[in-house]
Order: sequence, then structure tokens, then C-alpha cells
Amino acid sequence: MKIERRVDEGLSQHHSRGESFRDKRIDLNDLLRRAKEEKKINNKYNTYISAGVVIAFAVVLLVVNL
Repeated sequence: MKIERRVDEGLSQHHSRGESFRDKRIDLNDLLRRAKEEKKINNKYNTYISAGVVIAFAVVLLVVNL
């Protein structure tokens, strides 16, 4: 399963010379929000994978017992 990530969403845009350096920096709150969203996505996929392993194990166990 391949997860696509957006790389530097806000930094990929071209900035004019009139903008200050402060406008180009990434805010700490944005980084924390991205980390939290990524953790939520990773937890969801880990749950799907774990459930799949448990179901596969249960199916194998049922087939062996028959």
C-alpha cells in the first residue's frame, strides 16, 4: 500500500522579493498539526493491517480444523 505525501505544500510557490523571510518559514503549529494528522492516518492503516492479519489467521485456523 503506497501512501502519497504532499511535500512542502506552502514552500513550492514562488515568492516575490518583497516578502520577508518570516513569511517563508513554516509555523511550528503547522508542523504539529501535520504530525498529528500523519499519526492519525498511520494508526488507521495499522488497524486495518492488524485486522487483516487476525482475519487471515482465523481463516487459516478454521481451514486447518476442518
